[in-house]
Amino acid sequence: MESSAVSTPNNLYSSGSLCLICGKSFIFMEINSSGETILNKQGLKRKLRVTDENSQKYFEVLQERLDIKKERAARNGICTKCMVKIDSVLRMRKESERLTNELESLRKATKERSLKDESPKGNSQFTATSSSSSSTDARPVEIRRKRLLRSPQFPPAKIKYQAIRPKPVMFDESKKDKKSLKEDSRGVLTITQRNYEH
Repeated sequence: MESSAVSTPNNLYSSGSLCLICGKSFIFMEINSSGETILNKQGLKRKLRVTDENSQKYFEVLQERLDIKKERAARNGICTKCMVKIDSVLRMRKESERLTNELESLRKATKERSLKDESPKGNSQFTATSSSSSSTDARPVEIRRKRLLRSPQFPPAKIKYQAIRPKPVMFDESKKDKKSLKEDSRGVLTITQRNYEH
């Protein structure tokens, strides 16, 4: 009895239809153990075309210009996973730039305030002299007073929260229609109609 030939499954990848960053193929051939060939196009769902916008983002992160016509002719693109990473880098750069500008503004305001306090026109009533063992070491020390929003002698009042429970609704049995109650053979009362006076 002859046995059918069994081969090891393998995949065949072409040089086109690749991600320009990670190099993964969007289309490849699958050859199973029986020798059957299957064209796998599942990677096309994660493929992004090389557009002007994507090419600009690619250049801002990797500092490399893309030939859009050439890459489109080769059916290459950028996978969604790599594009998410590019967007993350650009977003973190913007956040870093924003924080840097904020720190620079704070530092600039602090320097301006220090120069204003050191000017001779400053208010002398907020200036004291630190004394030490030697009189030659005495130097002016600036004292600033900043009023708090609330005095520490009067702490904020604690707010008490009380749960509100709904009151049960009571019905007057004397106002109920007598015909609405019916008794079956088992002695169970059922309400078929309700008439209440408001």
